[in-house]
Amino acid sequence: DFDKMLIAVLLSQYRKIVAKKYRIVYFKPVLMFTSNSIKVSTARYLRSNCLIDNLNVEDLRKFIDKNLNTTSKTMQRVYSYYKNGDLAHIITNIKRDFSKERVINVNDSTNGILEDKAFTHTLNSLEDNENPFRVIFAVAKLSEGWDVLNLYDIVRISEQAKSSSAATM
Repeated sequence: DFDKMLIAVLLSQYRKIVAKKYRIVYFKPVLMFTSNSIKVSTARYLRSNCLIDNLNVEDLRKFIDKNLNTTSKTMQRVYSYYKNGDLAHIITNIKRDFSKERVINVNDSTNGILEDKAFTHTLNSLEDNENPFRVIFAVAKLSEGWDVLNLYDIVRISEQAKSSSAATM
């Protein structure tokens, strides 16, 4: 899950960088991490916050070097961009864009969170410029009928998670 979460963050941030390069003024790709249990999702939510908080140049450089020979042409392009970029600056932007204040965890056990109109509005307005959220952690609460145009990646996480193309939708 650690690798899949970091890959998803790097890909999402790369999308934002490419959009900026082509003068797409406001572009905010959103990630959703989904699992089959609240326990796993909550643990990964906490792990994700630690991952972002503790991200540093040396660890990111090692991660990129380890994954540079992937068979995915898209990820090869992403890793090459980061390998040749200013990792300190890139990490600063990742820490800002994926800080815990920009992550929504919808895994409550009481159903109350989605009955809160302000929270529901936040989930349904992820495309808005003023909505800061980039990541959603969810089990089964967001499904049919929930449509967010800038939700680019849905990544499955679990205790027995595999790191394969089938693990990401």
